[in-house]
Amino acid sequence: VRAGFMLRTLTAVAAQQVRVDIDIPDKAELFPLTITMTLDDVETRVVTFDQPGTQSLVMALPDALARKPVFEVVLTSDHYFTGIDEHRMKVFRLVKAAVEAAH
Repeated sequence: VRAGFMLRTLTAVAAQQVRVDIDIPDKAELFPLTITMTLDDVETRVVTFDQPGTQSLVMALPDALARKPVFEVVLTSDHYFTGIDEHRMKVFRLVKAAVEAAH
C-alpha cells in the first residue's frame, strides 16, 4: 500500500516538521502495522503502530527540504487485511497532513 502527496514548506519558519495524521482500522491482522514515511526520497522514518484509531507520524523537515517550496511525502506499508469490502485494500485513511513549526 502506497500513498503520496505534495506539501508546501513554511517560508518564514526556520525549524519545521511534517505531521501526518492517519486513521487505522480495527483489523487484528494488521498489527503490528509498520508504515514508512519518506520525504522527497531523502529522509525516511519507520513507525510501528500496535493500536487502531487516529495515529500521528511526526518527522523533522531537513534544512535542504525546508528551502524548497514544495516536497513529496510518501507513506508505504507492506501490510494489508483480507476483509475487504470494496475494490481497494485500505490499511489507513489520511486524516491530515501539514508542515508546522518544530516545537
